[in-house]
Amino acid sequence: EYRNEELQAIVGIRKGIVTPNLAWNRYFWHSEYGTHQRPGYFASVRLHSSRNHTMEQPHNEEGLKMHHVGDGSNFVSRTGREYFDIFPVWDWQKIPGTTVVQKPVHPHWKEIAKKGLTDFVGGASDGTYGVIATDFKSAHDPLSARKAWFFFDDEYVCVGTGISSQADYPVATTMNQCLLSGDVVVKSKKSERTLPPGIHSLSYISWVLHDSVGYVFTNPLSVNVQNTTAKGTWRAINHQSTSSTDTISKEVFTLWLDHGVRPEDANYQYIVVPNAGPSDLEAYVKDSPIEILVNSKSIQAVRHRRLNRTGIAFYESGKVKANDMVTIEATAPCLAIVKTNGKSIDQIVVSDPSRSLESVELKVSSFIEGSGEGWKAAWDKKDRVSIIEIDLPQAGYA
Repeated sequence: EYRNEELQAIVGIRKGIVTPNLAWNRYFWHSEYGTHQRPGYFASVRLHSSRNHTMEQPHNEEGLKMHHVGDGSNFVSRTGREYFDIFPVWDWQKIPGTTVVQKPVHPHWKEIAKKGLTDFVGGASDGTYGVIATDFKSAHDPLSARKAWFFFDDEYVCVGTGISSQADYPVATTMNQCLLSGDVVVKSKKSERTLPPGIHSLSYISWVLHDSVGYVFTNPLSVNVQNTTAKGTWRAINHQSTSSTDTISKEVFTLWLDHGVRPEDANYQYIVVPNAGPSDLEAYVKDSPIEILVNSKSIQAVRHRRLNRTGIAFYESGKVKANDMVTIEATAPCLAIVKTNGKSIDQIVVSDPSRSLESVELKVSSFIEGSGEGWKAAWDKKDRVSIIEIDLPQAGYA
C-alpha cells in the first residue's frame, strides 16, 4: 500500500503510457552495488571488498564464469535488451567496466567466490548524483588498480589509474560488451566513419558510438572494437540438465582498451554519453561540461561545470580544487561530492569507503562557520580555511 503510487508509475512506464521520469542515485553499501537512474538510461557498478566476496557461489552450478563480475562491472541500458541472453557467447574476461588479466582459460567455477582483499570500496551519493570508487585488488590475478565512476545527468565518467599486473598476459579495460544493434561509428583525427564487421585496432580515436551510446575520450587514444559474430553454448556456463550443448551465435559489440602485458601504472579515462547520435557527440565534445581534474593514485576528481558539482575520491589525504575559487582538502581517505556556488559551497556529501572512521575532517577555502546535526565548522584565520568535521554513520550504517 505505502508504495502503491510509485509502483503504479513504474507499471505505466513499462506499458508505455507514462513518460519515463525516474532520476536517482543510490549506493548499496553492504553488497557494494551502485545504481544510477535517469529517464533515458540506467547504469550500475558492482564491486567487492574485504567485507564480502567477489561474487555469489554458482548455486545449482549456474553462472560458471562469473569470476570477474564483481570487479567493477558497469552496465548501461536504455531499452533493457542490450544484454538479453548474451551470456552463452560472452567473453567473460571482457565484462563491461572491468579491468581484467586476459588469461587463456578461466579458473574452475569453484574458484569464483573468494574473499575480497581491499577495504577502500564504496560510494557517496546525495540521492541524485554519485561517486563510486575502489582501491581494486583482484582476488584471482596479480592485478591492482584504482578505479572510480562519477555519475551526473547526461553522462557519467569512468577513470582508472595505477593499473599494474605481474601476470604474463595482457590486461584489458572493457567499456562495453553487448548485443550488436546497428552501426558502429568512430571519430578519428581524420574522419568519422562506420566500421565494417570485424575486429579493429584503431588509433587516435575521439569517440565511438553504438546503439545510441557514445564513448568519449578526452584525449584521442587507441581502442579495440569487435563487431562480429560470437559463439558459445548454455552448457559452458550452466550445468543444469536442461542446458543445451547446441552452439549459439549472436552479433556482439565489444569496446576495450589494451594496457599490454605487465602494465605498470597504466591509466584510462572516458565519458559515457547515452541517448546520443553522431551530431550530438560532436557538439558534446566541442562543449563538454566535464573536467577531469585529477586521475592519480592519490586522488581522482571530476568536475561538472554546469552542475557546479565536483566528485572526489581521496585514496589518501590530499587537496584538490573543486573549481577555480574553492579548494577542498581531506585529512584522511574518503569520498566527497562538493556543490559550489562561486567562492562558496552549497553542499558537501561524504562517505568513508573503508568503514573505519568515526568522522571526516575537511578543510575548505570557503568561509563556513556553524554547526548542525552531525557536523560543525570553524574558520581558521591563520591558515584561512574552514575546518569541517562531519560525523559518520556507524555499525550497520557505516
